[in-house]
Amino acid sequence: QLDNNFPYTFMGLEPGTTKDDVRRCLENWSRGDNGILNLSKAYRLQVGTGWQIDPGSTGGTLNGLNVGIYGCGVIGRAFVDVICPFRPVLRIFDPFLTETPAGCTRVASQPELFDVSQAVVVYVGLNPDTRGSVTADLLRRLLRHGIIINTARAGVIDQEALFTELASGRLRAGLDVVEPDTLPERHPAQAWENCLLTADQIGRDWPDDGLPPTRLDEMHRICLDNLRRFAAGQPLRFLVDPVTFRRQT
Repeated sequence: QLDNNFPYTFMGLEPGTTKDDVRRCLENWSRGDNGILNLSKAYRLQVGTGWQIDPGSTGGTLNGLNVGIYGCGVIGRAFVDVICPFRPVLRIFDPFLTETPAGCTRVASQPELFDVSQAVVVYVGLNPDTRGSVTADLLRRLLRHGIIINTARAGVIDQEALFTELASGRLRAGLDVVEPDTLPERHPAQAWENCLLTADQIGRDWPDDGLPPTRLDEMHRICLDNLRRFAAGQPLRFLVDPVTFRRQT
């Protein structure tokens, strides 16, 4: 690999290679160059036609990635459970958090979160305090190629400032929500390679080709579970009191 390009490709083992040839290479695995590439033929790729990697538009490993989480309620904690096995460095800003999830560090402010994050995911509810709270200044704090993921509410982010960053190519984004819900026809954001738009459908089911559903959605299962709990006199899940309700969308 040279300058994120692969000028050569190796196509399997050359005809006539024996098991003993491969075995000798494997036996020398820890001795530096074990010569296994000598058993394959390298084909030179023509410049401009090979496997080109643009680090500005492609992803990378989650291992060690500095991920900031803005808002860590039920969905934010579920996200932590999903991403933890990939071993990123997780930091959370949520002034209402009562218990920091295992494997995460809590930060004291939004600027601190954005200063240390390579990617920021937004899970906070939309209310008068959070509307427009991801400001142009916070977005500027992200390093070049930084990532914003928003599956919460579009109004949490200063969309004009975010679109300016995306149009310049400095940041990348995955947006499940925008304002308005449907962008105008031929809006520039629909063509940006560094912006993935999922149209508020990130939780959609697998295509069913019009066939009747074969299973309940998660919200249906939770509802039925709470009805059973209520009938049995057991504690209900996901209770929303007036204070929590005012924080949510």
